[in-house]
Amino acid sequence: MCAEPCPAQNEGLFRLLDAVESLKGGDLGTSDSARARYKNALGESLADLLFKFFIHSKKQSLSRRWSGLLLFEILETKENRKRLEDCLQPIQRQEVGKIIVQGLDKILKLVAGRLISQLATDITSEGALKDHSLSFIPNGVFDLPNVNEMVLPIGGGTQWECQFSEYVAILEAQREQAGLRYDIRD
Repeated sequence: MCAEPCPAQNEGLFRLLDAVESLKGGDLGTSDSARARYKNALGESLADLLFKFFIHSKKQSLSRRWSGLLLFEILETKENRKRLEDCLQPIQRQEVGKIIVQGLDKILKLVAGRLISQLATDITSEGALKDHSLSFIPNGVFDLPNVNEMVLPIGGGTQWECQFSEYVAILEAQREQAGLRYDIRD
């Protein structure tokens, strides 16, 4: 991930993601605790690096997608979610939000939404969920009506994807109505 962008970088991220995902269904006869230990070991060494790579707008979209999906898998364990939450600065949270609010890549937006949702797994109160969601909205990037009243959907599965798509569609419609254009550099 620290090297120059190349096909091998994408291949390496894909293969690591594939290895982590292959442990999901117990394909290799691994127990839940063994999978959690493996993910915790990966998270300890890679979570922060994967996160920084994912939010780095100068990196290739495909590599960012793979790193975000791998991070999503790693964040399935409570220890890794706590580890990442403890080191996230407000500006880093807002970089994830910028992907959703300003980005052009729909898949990166979806991955960013999944990461935010995954980080909220342990939050139970409605107020804390709203605060969590709003902590990812970039400050001063745009001024849209009702943006602070909109709450990023939290959850998973098909229902979440539909809710998230509606959330993004509303944001994009509000940007359009406000005459705000997307940054072409994305």
